[in-house]
Amino acid sequence: MPHINRRDSALVRKSGFHILQFPDGVKWDNGHVAFLVVVVAAQDNEHLEILSGLAALLDDELLVDRLSKTTTAAEFIKLIS
Repeated sequence: MPHINRRDSALVRKSGFHILQFPDGVKWDNGHVAFLVVVVAAQDNEHLEILSGLAALLDDELLVDRLSKTTTAAEFIKLIS
């Protein structure tokens, strides 16, 4: 999960994250394929809470599979809510 480094956290106006979906996958790290990519930017130590919540959410392999195959933003948001 790429995220902003600590020294640049003062540049962040509001903590948050983006989840990018690649239905066909993107080659990554020695032949692995990523279908979901999460990018985090947070103020101070808020990244720890965000990363913890995302790790808990993405620990569910069935959910991750469904997220990687959804076809609408509304369905995607419903699954992560």
